[in-house]
Amino acid sequence: MKKGGVGGANTKTGLAFELKTDLPNFISKQSGYEVVENDFDIKLVKRTGEVRKIKRSSTARWIVNFEGEKVAEIFQKHGLYRYFDEVSLNYKAIISKKLLPDDSIFVMDNNTVFIIEKKTQKNSRKC
Repeated sequence: MKKGGVGGANTKTGLAFELKTDLPNFISKQSGYEVVENDFDIKLVKRTGEVRKIKRSSTARWIVNFEGEKVAEIFQKHGLYRYFDEVSLNYKAIISKKLLPDDSIFVMDNNTVFIIEKKTQKNSRKC
């Protein structure tokens, strides 16, 4: 593990930690919750005018249902900004730099996005 937290997601231990603390996986194991992949590119077929949803190769968006009702959406990295673009939110007017959070969750009930950054801590306390 690198001290100072620089490049943690790029190290073997950082990547293993992020996979072990996967938010969609954790929520799907909670009673009453279901997590459904929802990461598609929208393509317009010029010839026919048909709109197609094509599943992305690397999922970064999920819908969270509780007892059958949609309650939240989970995003990883660029997935959050694809959602902002879909709902026409001008995030560039709110933040000065594009952040790539490990996880974020939009809770619809209180209209709030929670940004989650994962870090491991090495206990260096001396007695």
